[in-house]
Amino acid sequence: MGSLTVASESGRNSPEDHSSGLGGISKTIKGRSKYWFEDGNVTLQVGETRFKLHKSLLANASTMFNDMLALGANAVSDEGTDDRPLQLPGPSLEEFTIFCHAIYSGWGDAHKLGTPDLVRLVSVAHFYKAPEIYARAVAKLDKRRISLIDRIVYAQRYAIDDWIAPAFVALVRTLHTLSNDEAVRIGWYLAFRVTVAQKTIAASRFGKVLQLGKAGCCTSCQTNYLRTPLPQISTLLSSQPASSVAEDQDAYFNYLRAEVKIRCPSVGSCGAQDCQAWPTKEHLTKWFEFEKEEETIKQMID
Repeated sequence: MGSLTVASESGRNSPEDHSSGLGGISKTIKGRSKYWFEDGNVTLQVGETRFKLHKSLLANASTMFNDMLALGANAVSDEGTDDRPLQLPGPSLEEFTIFCHAIYSGWGDAHKLGTPDLVRLVSVAHFYKAPEIYARAVAKLDKRRISLIDRIVYAQRYAIDDWIAPAFVALVRTLHTLSNDEAVRIGWYLAFRVTVAQKTIAASRFGKVLQLGKAGCCTSCQTNYLRTPLPQISTLLSSQPASSVAEDQDAYFNYLRAEVKIRCPSVGSCGAQDCQAWPTKEHLTKWFEFEKEEETIKQMID
């Protein structure tokens, strides 16, 4: 499949700029999109808005359009003309406009898409089976800060298979309690799997706390200060941070670190070392064997 940067393709006129901004709809000519090329050879309609585009570019970008336009070429019909535009079901006007943007405007810095527009582009590219646009949009969306719930929803809705396991693992490890709305969004079956996995992991962490032979970062703390209070920390391992970023793994580590530190009877009193940085994320990971949890959780997705 060719490059997406096709705005400068030889023989293509620029679209009439009847409005500014991505997804803008013409106000000068009623019902005409900004993606209206006088040398276009197929007229499409989404809702009440028409687009005059180039068959070759649509067919090159999308296997669905390739099949649709190939069929239309052999059919005895005048659909796809200015007088009788081809009606497009499915994606919204805003989504189809962004799809045209990806085909005609490319991916340059001057055309950066916000997260909502990237989601729309993934959606429409998935619908129209446009593999290159889909792959690039997913890659860009993956770099954005998106909640774990949204990642799972998008993965399910738009077949982003690589997102499911990491998001599931992260959601389980934070012990974030799903709300009813979140359970509905990701589906009750997966929500049930998340809850079961969370209970399993919480029980595993609880057991590790009770069986710890060495918990602190120095012998003095282990012997004199932490051995007795550590079982109290077990309550933390089945709870979540009381914050708006409860789904964030780093937030959970920071929360657990702070709570563990509070429960040390006298931070720094042993004089053995500077405890201000204690416990580190590495301490927590080692004590509770977080690294081993990932494979255990992955096995609980299905």
